Amino acid sequence: EEFDIFLKNYKKLEKLYPTAEQRILQMAQLVKEDLRHHILRYLSSGEAGPDLAIENMTAKFGMKKLIKPVLLDKLKNMSTAKDNSSIPAKAEEVLSVLESLAQMEPDNDQPTLPQDVLPHIFRALRLNVSEQRGVINMITQDVTTIEEVKKYVTDRQLFFSMWKRTFRSAEMDYKASLNQKDNQSGRTQAGAALGAAGGGSDKKLRSQGRN
Repeated sequence: EEFDIFLKNYKKLEKLYPTAEQRILQMAQLVKEDLRHHILRYLSSGEAGPDLAIENMTAKFGMKKLIKPVLLDKLKNMSTAKDNSSIPAKAEEVLSVLESLAQMEPDNDQPTLPQDVLPHIFRALRLNVSEQRGVINMITQDVTTIEEVKKYVTDRQLFFSMWKRTFRSAEMDYKASLNQKDNQSGRTQAGAALGAAGGGSDKKLRSQGRN
């Protein structure tokens, strides 16, 4: 009953607050303080944040039997990270769904995932061929636990978060420095050309003066 009230109040928030961040903050006020972290964790998830929070809350406190197929379909239909920099955010999206699925089976110490879902999870995380070779056993074995997949996704999220802050950042800084040098070189050449043109005019004027 309390969860139904929460959903009704959220529908009102959608109309009152235009930005995802505002809706997340207001949603958190609709629940008890000890539950707010389940919602506030999606503050940095962009426009998808409110929907992710609703799915998470529904999985924990809503109609679990009805929501499980929806969560599995979400994993199957999840878009692929557009580039390496997008992998950490995509990993967070995957982890959110996996955690919701795991919490739907509180009496099961090792909840599992359907094997047909796994290739879509790895596709969404933008694995290259070498990385795909590394997870093929996980896909083809008889049973794969949610915990196994969560560990892989978390490790990938941490690596690409660090990669983005180090190697990617260094690459962007280097490209920026090259552009700056090109711009400076262009201004120097333009100045030299203008100087040469000005010098030619001065010589012409001096020549005309002597005549």
